[in-house]
Amino acid sequence: MVRAITLLGILSLPAWPENAPVSEASAPAIIGQLMPALYNGYLYSVVPHNTLTLFAPDGHCVLNLVIEGRGNGRVWVQSIAVDTDGTLAIGWADSPNAGIDIRDSLGKLIRSIDTGIYLPMHLSFGDQSLWAFGWQRDAAMEWGYPAKDYQAVRKYSMDGKVIGCYLPRSLFPPGLEPSDGGWQERRIMITSDRVGIEAVSGSSDDQRE
Repeated sequence: MVRAITLLGILSLPAWPENAPVSEASAPAIIGQLMPALYNGYLYSVVPHNTLTLFAPDGHCVLNLVIEGRGNGRVWVQSIAVDTDGTLAIGWADSPNAGIDIRDSLGKLIRSIDTGIYLPMHLSFGDQSLWAFGWQRDAAMEWGYPAKDYQAVRKYSMDGKVIGCYLPRSLFPPGLEPSDGGWQERRIMITSDRVGIEAVSGSSDDQRE
């Protein structure tokens, strides 16, 4: 049980004016084997693997939400992103399906994006868009086997359409998938004119580009 998350309030500030008082907030959060993570000042935890608990920057619990995927009963939440207005993007896998739920700040489903055999990981909001850095499974194989080549980065419009595909898997050496990594790590960051990506490059997850 995490009793106090001081950084939650601090990181929610848009700037740190000189001599400004430190903002602090506390939130109880069940962490299990996975530490909670921060996104735009929001604290979130996924315990168990299909249940999202979200805390606002002031520390109050916004929602506790069970993600249903396609109803196959094998849902694993892969990534969470929170936009500046509180809009949620939740990437999930529910073998053999995968997708992204777009929800409002209260958790109400706005739309669900079917990503097919592409597993959406490392979600990040851009300017009226949503980016994912993930991997694609081999359509002829069972779940868990990646395709030999695919575009690792996908850009989606807010109405759920794919508007860009980038970064071929073939640019990287054999080994782990470029988007492989620890849960709740953010490997893609979006600014007004740049996309920054940290990718695994080789057979060990400490080999990065």
